[in-house]
Amino acid sequence: MTTRPEPTEYASYYGKYISLVPEGDIVALLEEQLRGTTALLSSVSEEQAEYRYAPEKWTGGGTRLRYGTNLCLPSATDFP
Repeated sequence: MTTRPEPTEYASYYGKYISLVPEGDIVALLEEQLRGTTALLSSVSEEQAEYRYAPEKWTGGGTRLRYGTNLCLPSATDFP
């Protein structure tokens, strides 16, 4: 599917979210978002990723995996 779904194809509750997706080729839009997200996350240093605003709070460091110099992000298929 590369076009916006018809209102009969989703629950009305989701209409407000679907309306926020820009018109256009959804695959191209997702690829653009992936590039932007990867660039943003790649700019975060290890020190920034390990920052905790309070003891015993989570950090972003555990969710980032590095393979060489490449940032690898978990995907939906990584979770059961």
